[in-house]
Amino acid sequence: EISQRGLDLFIKSLDPRKLYFYQSDIDEFQDFAEQLDDMLKEGDLSASEEIFEVFITRVNERSAVIQELLVQEHDFTVDEELVLDRDILEYAKDEAEANDRWRRRVKFDILSQRAERIAAQRAAEAVAEAAIEAGEEPEPYLEEEDSITDLLDRRYKSLQRRWEQTDSDDLLEMFLTAVINGFDPHTSYMSPTSYVNFKIQMSLNLQGIGATLQSEDGYTIVKSLVPGGAADKQGELEAEDKIVA
Repeated sequence: EISQRGLDLFIKSLDPRKLYFYQSDIDEFQDFAEQLDDMLKEGDLSASEEIFEVFITRVNERSAVIQELLVQEHDFTVDEELVLDRDILEYAKDEAEANDRWRRRVKFDILSQRAERIAAQRAAEAVAEAAIEAGEEPEPYLEEEDSITDLLDRRYKSLQRRWEQTDSDDLLEMFLTAVINGFDPHTSYMSPTSYVNFKIQMSLNLQGIGATLQSEDGYTIVKSLVPGGAADKQGELEAEDKIVA
């Protein structure tokens, strides 16, 4: 039972939205359903490596398809739906179904970005009208520098790059945490890097330049500066700056 739980949780941690694995992949992984506990007792981690190798292959396959989908014309007059509830969603049966699932996903993301930009423009126009009525100079509306295609291209490539940069410590943490969660959902395994970050969070003590960074759509963004920190005192770095090199 613990082996089956660990297997299911590990697969879910890799592909929570069921966008990459085929049903045939999941069926093959069931060979490990009653073996993970015995394999771990022997220090055998090959199951995690085999599953992750298949996953990276699927990620790269879908990433190539995504590049084609981003540049093609999408018909938004067609009545289609995108199932987001993973509990009722099945894994794709084959490549054609997986590609169609991503076609809908990309189409949905394009439409969402269009809606967000229209909403932002209308909000800016309302603020400008209010300023004019109050006899004030309206702030100019700054459109997004990047096209929707460029933004989504960076977002998808960033996701692919993060998976490709997964090292053995990261994979071990994901795998052992999945199996451990089969015993207790409140217990996890920390890799050395995660443990260091955990200690930093608990102690609230970090040696650094005094800037909080965050990844957004393929960019590293400076979200805030620590008052009195090195970056704050130096004076050139500001919130919302992008780290480009």
